[in-house]
Amino acid sequence: MEQQGNQSNLIEKTEIRRQRVYVPKSMTTNQVMEKYGLKPGAAYTARKKRFFVKNYSRPQLCVDPTKFDPDICYRIAGRVFKSNYIQNTPSVCFLNFQ
Repeated sequence: MEQQGNQSNLIEKTEIRRQRVYVPKSMTTNQVMEKYGLKPGAAYTARKKRFFVKNYSRPQLCVDPTKFDPDICYRIAGRVFKSNYIQNTPSVCFLNFQ
């Protein structure tokens, strides 16, 4: 959104939110595909379950740069790495390399 004059340009951030979108029972698969922009398999599944999750495959985590604390974040990432990949030989070699 641009503003004229001495005012600066505003940049709108779009949030990626997962939400259930309920599909009416009376819709056909083709109607679901057209209305929601789903692929045929996803439209069929959404019609059968009567809902689908919008933005399901997009990452939802958004980091606020003003509140980012690298010490805390990297410590948590190290714990997750050690707990999940300690059995994997290449990852242990990478861990010892650092």
